[in-house]
Amino acid sequence: MATLTQLEIDDTCLEIIHYIKKNHSHYYPHIMIMYLYGCRIGEVFNNRIYFDAENDKINIEAQKGNNIRVNPRVSSEVPYLIERINLTQENF
Repeated sequence: MATLTQLEIDDTCLEIIHYIKKNHSHYYPHIMIMYLYGCRIGEVFNNRIYFDAENDKINIEAQKGNNIRVNPRVSSEVPYLIERINLTQENF
């Protein structure tokens, strides 16, 4: 079995994101946040991600119950994505 390079992994992830955005757009914010921050699906779908506008940071409550992970905002799109996730939580 061939080993994938980081570029090949990233390209595959971006292909999936593009497909999701085009065909299942309601999941796009969730998948994009998972891609950008490496968080778990349970963290995305269980209201565990918050944007701290005062400090311009993303807070993720770990699914495993560990400490809150504080991350820098890596894209101007992130607050919008988190807002979309929070607005759709009850629909899933």
